[in-house]
Amino acid sequence: MKTKPLHVLKIPSWYVTKDQYILGVFFQEKARMLASLGVQIGVIAPEVRPLKSFSFPLVLQNYFQTSLELEDGIPIYRRHCWNLFPAMEKKQMNFWVSSAEQLAEKYIKKYGMPDLLHAHSAIWGGIAAKHLAKKYSLPYLITEHRDNFLNESLFPNKNTDWLTLEIKDAFDQAGCLVAVSTILQRALEKYISNPALNQVVIPNAVDTSFFSAPLQAKPRINFRYLAIALLVSVKNFEVLIRAFRKVVEQDPSVVLDIGGEGPERPHLRALADSLGIGHKVRFLGELSRSEVREAMQRSHTLVVSSLRETFGIVLIEAMSTGIPVISTCCGGPEDIVSEKVGKLIENGNEAKLTEAMLHVKDHYQDYDLQTIRQIAIDKYDSKSIAQQYINVYSQILK
Repeated sequence: MKTKPLHVLKIPSWYVTKDQYILGVFFQEKARMLASLGVQIGVIAPEVRPLKSFSFPLVLQNYFQTSLELEDGIPIYRRHCWNLFPAMEKKQMNFWVSSAEQLAEKYIKKYGMPDLLHAHSAIWGGIAAKHLAKKYSLPYLITEHRDNFLNESLFPNKNTDWLTLEIKDAFDQAGCLVAVSTILQRALEKYISNPALNQVVIPNAVDTSFFSAPLQAKPRINFRYLAIALLVSVKNFEVLIRAFRKVVEQDPSVVLDIGGEGPERPHLRALADSLGIGHKVRFLGELSRSEVREAMQRSHTLVVSSLRETFGIVLIEAMSTGIPVISTCCGGPEDIVSEKVGKLIENGNEAKLTEAMLHVKDHYQDYDLQTIRQIAIDKYDSKSIAQQYINVYSQILK
């Protein structure tokens, strides 16, 4: 007798869109991998756009309608909305939850009742999962990703007492709370009141077959550093550029490529020019997944200078392509970076960052690039991570 496949409805707090194809791509990849292992997967994704991006062409495409698309056989229900309450978080939450409830109703009507709900991040997917679990008498789990939980306050300078209560309630009623790193798990403790709550750490996954090593080894000459992230202040690109200037003083042949877009770009461009290294720093702009892979394959090492990270998926992607990595101690990277794969340094320390960048360049031949890639495969491959989630699903359903 054929066994009915496990049926999971995912509720990501953000997800891939047509114009934001990187946003939430790791949620998409997890869904695909689970489906490849025989799990019946569905996704509901309220797509709430900021009013600052409001334009007539976008309104023609996003007018609070619901859509259903099949992506690699996985049904994705979206509600294409606008954030009508930009300064009122409680109304934002209620609107998002209401949108999720509408999408869930449509999904269940067409595809049947799932066995459990899996939300990614409490704000707002986890809170929506709590409401849906009560409505349909379903168990749920939450995987938390947000770096806001690493702060003293979720949103500094805002009264978030009501939100803290909502998050605590969503966590406490979950069948399991998953954190993507050890430091994030510790940070979540103050939001948990239920002593019986099952808590585990499961890292984010990487498609290591996609992020593969280059066909030919890179020569050590013209050493190329790479950094990829949103160009925002928390990523601390300023300290990276200042540290890189000192590397250039030691070796004028080096190059720094910076991938990503964001409000800090004009300032960072001006900083590089003012330090006399503008010709050595290339701003690549926003990159597709294929372009990220290509940038990694032509680089010698990846650098993360961030002040705060709950995980650090870009580090795993770089390791999968067989290059050493350098990172500040900013949260998630502490679980990832060892001496075998690169250098982990004090957060915000420009001198230490310069020292690490020089060390990796000067000792590049000491890194076994195949070993670096194998570590990424063994610990972070999508199939292995998906199996860990299947085990958690089974425990919850028992």
